Amino acid sequence: MKKIGLLFMLCLAALFTIGFPAQQADA
Repeated sequence: MKKIGLLFMLCLAALFTIGFPAQQADA
């Protein structure tokens, strides 16, 4: 369970890191 939670957090962090700059560039 702990490993899955860690992977989930990493995925979310990656999405935010990639998505946030993309939104800023679009605006």
